[in-house]
Amino acid sequence: TGGYRGVDCEDEPEEEDRHARRLILTTVLPAACVVALLALALFFLNRRARRRAAKLDALESAYARCMPATRRSDKATRRSVVIADSVVRVTNLQATAESAADTIVEAPPLATADERHVFLSHVWSSGQDQARAIKSALLERVKGIRVFLDVDDLADTSRLEEHVRNCSVVLVFLSGSSDLVGAPVSDYMRSPNCLRELRAAIELEKPIIVVTETDMRHGGVPLATHARQAPEGFRPLLDGTHRRLVVRWHRVGAFRLMSVLQIIEQFLEVGRSGAEGEEVSPAVYLPDRLLLARSPLPAGPTLDMPPLSAGEYHVYVSRENAGAPDLVALLQSHLNSGGTGEGGIASAAPRGLGAPAALRVTDDPRQMLRATHFLLLLGSRTTTPALFGELRTALANHPRLSIVLAHEQREGPAAAAFDQVIAGTPSDLTQAGIFHDLAVPILDAPHLKVSLRLLLHKLVSVPSVAHTASRFGELSMSRVDSGVGSSTSLLRRAYYRTASEHSASIFG
Repeated sequence: TGGYRGVDCEDEPEEEDRHARRLILTTVLPAACVVALLALALFFLNRRARRRAAKLDALESAYARCMPATRRSDKATRRSVVIADSVVRVTNLQATAESAADTIVEAPPLATADERHVFLSHVWSSGQDQARAIKSALLERVKGIRVFLDVDDLADTSRLEEHVRNCSVVLVFLSGSSDLVGAPVSDYMRSPNCLRELRAAIELEKPIIVVTETDMRHGGVPLATHARQAPEGFRPLLDGTHRRLVVRWHRVGAFRLMSVLQIIEQFLEVGRSGAEGEEVSPAVYLPDRLLLARSPLPAGPTLDMPPLSAGEYHVYVSRENAGAPDLVALLQSHLNSGGTGEGGIASAAPRGLGAPAALRVTDDPRQMLRATHFLLLLGSRTTTPALFGELRTALANHPRLSIVLAHEQREGPAAAAFDQVIAGTPSDLTQAGIFHDLAVPILDAPHLKVSLRLLLHKLVSVPSVAHTASRFGELSMSRVDSGVGSSTSLLRRAYYRTASEHSASIFG
């Protein structure tokens, strides 16, 4: 009996240990797992909340900003723009965007769910893709805006007039095509449904914003073509007699941003017109890495020109290149005014500490080889033997010369298609590679300011073309004159293929 009692006494600690282990396995460990799972869930929920907050902050930072005219000059002095890392940056953007003087552009509230701020009227055949692009741009840049687009919101075409009535503003996107003989025609004015929308807007006295496609390869036709076929009440919006100008829609990079800015400005104008105590046309800008606002443009230095030795020049412009001297004068004015000048030639002398360096230009052929860049304006008057002779001299004798191409696309007789310019250029020059770099489009105002900034950027960061000069020597000896036809097609494809890539590399 005593032996059995001893065994029982020895087993008691083991039983207690087993009981403790069971207690840990059944209560403590599950509780610890629950706590760990709760902590993990809180971690992921917190991270998700931070991501949502970051996304909301990104949306807020993309919205257009509105600046009252009373603070316009005061705020302009607080901005400075510099060129760095191939983009133009606003140095104190956060402080400017959050200033009490600046407000986010926000659409007014609507009374019912059926109402929209903007009705997008367009023709499907040639305008549907860009109508979608305009809607996306407005949603990105104007807080709370609601846009009617037929492919998203239209279920019954018999209710077109009702939808127009429920919108505050009608945006008409004009596009066209060519008929069987190649003559331009207005697809918009030939569409019965588009004309229904347009007539309803006129009868209901809705404010109308007119946007026209400019790319001739994708529905761009002259504005006069649309005007000839337009209803009587719509023609004043197209012939320049109306106070609101037609917005020219450009598809590429910075030019597209400028078109979007014009649309937002007109949306604000028609929304605030006549409101007591409000500005009819407030100053609007986009708080992007590149500040493309027309008003106010940032004051102060826009870029630093590369330093030169005595007797050297940034740009050579040929007197034989019609229109190029005037373009250089615009560049001078734009640079010296900090991007705010529209016309007139500003003084090239520095204006004190922090003023932009002068653009040193020469048109003397004897000083051509002392310039770092040769500005070549491509247009209908580019193909002159004297200009071709200067290009051959420069390429053969200046191994570090950079040719900066500008393509004249403003309305007038000087404009010419790129294919036409290439076809009129001698084959030895095309084979030498003078068209390998992408030409900057020179557009009408207000997009002209974007063109000037692109050109100034090239004067800072154009790559060396030393290989061009060496190749030119070989090609000019062999005189390969059979390459015009084949090289034209190749250059045309390269020109159009790299246009959007080049803009994206500069403007993000």
